[in-house]
Amino acid sequence: MTIGKIDTGRVEIAGDGVTGRADLNFAFVDQSNLQVIHTDASGIDTPWIYRQVPGSWYFSGGNFDVGTVFFSPGDLRPGEHLTVTLISDFDQPYNFDGGEIDPTVIERALDRTAINMQSLAGRALVEEGGSFDLKGRRLINALEAAENSDLATLQQVLEIASLPGAQGAKGPQGDAGPQGPIGAQGPQGPTGRVGPQGAKGFQGDQGPMGIVGPQGPQGLLGPTGAQGPTGLTGPQGSQGPEGPIGKSYEPDQVGITSDRSNYDAEPRGFSFLDSEAGVLYWKLSNEVAAWSDGSTFGRGDTGLQGSQGPQGVEGATGPIGPEGPQGIQGPQGVVGPKGDQGDIGPQGPTGPTGPQGIQGASGATGAQGPRGSKGLNYRGAWGSGNAYAVDDVANYNGTAYVAIAPGTNKNPSTQNAYWGVLAEKGTTGAKGATGAKGPAGATSYNAGTLDGIDSSQFVRSDTSDTLSGSYTVTGNFTVKGDLYCGYNGGGDSWMQFYDDNSNAWRYFGWDDSRNCFVAEENDGGNQRLCLMYDGSSRDNTDFPVGHTVLAGAPSGTRNATYTIRLSTNNTSEYTTSGSGAVLAGTYRAHGRRGNLEIANFQRVA
Repeated sequence: MTIGKIDTGRVEIAGDGVTGRADLNFAFVDQSNLQVIHTDASGIDTPWIYRQVPGSWYFSGGNFDVGTVFFSPGDLRPGEHLTVTLISDFDQPYNFDGGEIDPTVIERALDRTAINMQSLAGRALVEEGGSFDLKGRRLINALEAAENSDLATLQQVLEIASLPGAQGAKGPQGDAGPQGPIGAQGPQGPTGRVGPQGAKGFQGDQGPMGIVGPQGPQGLLGPTGAQGPTGLTGPQGSQGPEGPIGKSYEPDQVGITSDRSNYDAEPRGFSFLDSEAGVLYWKLSNEVAAWSDGSTFGRGDTGLQGSQGPQGVEGATGPIGPEGPQGIQGPQGVVGPKGDQGDIGPQGPTGPTGPQGIQGASGATGAQGPRGSKGLNYRGAWGSGNAYAVDDVANYNGTAYVAIAPGTNKNPSTQNAYWGVLAEKGTTGAKGATGAKGPAGATSYNAGTLDGIDSSQFVRSDTSDTLSGSYTVTGNFTVKGDLYCGYNGGGDSWMQFYDDNSNAWRYFGWDDSRNCFVAEENDGGNQRLCLMYDGSSRDNTDFPVGHTVLAGAPSGTRNATYTIRLSTNNTSEYTTSGSGAVLAGTYRAHGRRGNLEIANFQRVA
């Protein structure tokens, strides 16, 4: 492989907390050829060790080729910078002894030697007291290098030394010397190859403008004679010598103006030529769309207009030539940006409210009864999420408590300032003596008995075989008919289930006041059970508690109460306005999305 000449053996990038790579423009073998130095905002340098924190840097490429150093972006913050320098490990791992030599081995050895020399030249820019001291742009052992015919190395070091180094601290201002004479301005050199935009270098002297030749004197105007025939066209003068061919530059990509955005993610130094405008751009960093200002490319400056020569004799009109071919159609113009979306139109007016029905006659007001004394308010099992007022009664772990102060999440068994004991759970009584064994039952049973015991032997309160008292079934209890819970006039009907997590009984049953099934949660609060409507009538207005609908609605508050109606304009919609049939029950708004005038509503009662 060929190890190309390098401009500098060092790459430096500024920190931004986002960029995590440094693209190297020089060849190297592995991490032993790379030195990574972190410089903080105060100028203190710290080496970063390969694959160790901070930095945790690693590389791709290498193996006698260019590559990229990757690192943790968060370790290089704004105001800091990172320098990657080519160094030499001074190893020579190849052996040329022993007869025939593999060309690959020779090639690798020469490559390694070239990289080592490049690292020496690059580090001379920052090392003082060694063989080279290029910070002051001087070469201590230049004569020795020339005498030893080491001109290739000398030339390479000088080329690197011609690059601008890091700017040192500003020294004290010396005394102004006498102004010397203005030297002659040198000729302008040829335009060099356009490379990737780097740090701004020193501006060279501008070459002199060419001298405009003197205009010859105009001859005396003689008398106008008769127009003669058109003279023969004179021979064309000899062509001047061809100027030197300037160095060419080949951009990475060429395209029309709108194509440049396709390469926004390319690395630093990538170039794009706008063929429409004749402008060349470079990527200034690895950030997306970090393009430089455009530079005119392929078009020289307009030359000076020469003086107008004397008007020649008008020649005879020549024959009309054929019409030239139609020119090439120009490139299509850039599509304009999409227009902004128009404003949302105003909301239509609300339809008129229907006429109110005739109010019925009021009945006579009955006499007010005497005010009774305030009693206790039984609230069932205590729940941590319920708010309790004074004189509320709740049971907890078998003991009834009465609230003596309002509060929420105050455990009755521990919060004596909020609860008083109304009826304490009794202790378990002593186990009674085992009764005498009864006689053996009959071997056959009739259909009206339970295990040989007829209705006269049940504990009952009347003659209708109604059981009273409490019973415990330790096995399975099967009912082949209907199982009824509650009775007319008995209030809410409940079944209880034991909660081992809190050692409490939890209710499940029918709540007459809410007109729905409810269940007690682990925190003691009762919640309605949602039921599903499985009908198909499009005009149904009575859905079970928990049913949800989407309806058109103006802006409002979450969980606010609304009246939901059937839409009279569309058989597939519900609405909060208009004159359609009203849905039964209470509906609350459960949110809507953005500016869409439609919300989710749920029946809660």
